Amino acid sequence: MSARLTESVVNQLISIMQTRLADELIITIGHYGGAIPLDIPAVGSYHVAPVLGLRLPMVVIDPTQLTFVPDAAENFVNADLSVRVSIVSENREYETLTRQIWRYGVCLYRAVHDQPVIMDTLHGRVRVDRITYSDWVDVSPDTQSYRRAATAECVVKFLETF
Repeated sequence: MSARLTESVVNQLISIMQTRLADELIITIGHYGGAIPLDIPAVGSYHVAPVLGLRLPMVVIDPTQLTFVPDAAENFVNADLSVRVSIVSENREYETLTRQIWRYGVCLYRAVHDQPVIMDTLHGRVRVDRITYSDWVDVSPDTQSYRRAATAECVVKFLETF
């Protein structure tokens, strides 16, 4: 069994998000108009843990559980990786931030749902089970900014042969 199952899948998810998220954001802006900003995360804004002090929006890919599916064969691993893919954003106006997060959630779904995860001997597919929205967080009383996240709760079903 490969020791890099989780990290391989996370790296693929980062690649998928960097490739597809910008297009989904542009489509969503076209649909709703530009009154509520939907910034495209910078290339350096994709992380495996929240990072303080960086420019938002930020994408965080957080694997939560690796479940092995029992099988009789000995030359492959059949597993499900539960992953949370979040976009964290900040705004001074809470209502604007709320609508922004809803729209980021739609873009998350369209960017990752049913996408293939393929790398060397690993083959899988992403399924988004739900989108959740965090409670608001008062980031700074001085600037009166709020921070929220939209999170795609995903399962990556994959098979790795060896």
